[in-house]
Amino acid sequence: MTDMPIAAHIYSKKYPELARDEVSRYVAALKEKLGEKKIGAVYSAACRAAPVGENGMQLQRGSVVEMEGEKYLCLGCSFMALEFASLAQPGHLRTLDFAQFSNLVKGIKVLDPEESQRVLQAL
Repeated sequence: MTDMPIAAHIYSKKYPELARDEVSRYVAALKEKLGEKKIGAVYSAACRAAPVGENGMQLQRGSVVEMEGEKYLCLGCSFMALEFASLAQPGHLRTLDFAQFSNLVKGIKVLDPEESQRVLQAL
């Protein structure tokens, strides 16, 4: 995945690293593999999601998380919500607002950065 194209990110002037991070490479690879129509929602969310602020779960943009028996890639924060891409169903977006996240927080496992990277590279 390291040689994949980048995704355009609307915050790239403020956060230049967002245009070339794991999330951008992942969604750009999906776009190339599956086409823009099939992954439009995920691509759009990834290109406008802001980095996740510091938190006790160590959740950040690019973290792979397990929730409800499925693995997701954290795309970042949108307005008052967290955005996730399903790794089992490429192109599917899952948005969790504060109430939904609060209900799931005990059932969410955040993989460490090395394990997250291994999962993404295996795809």
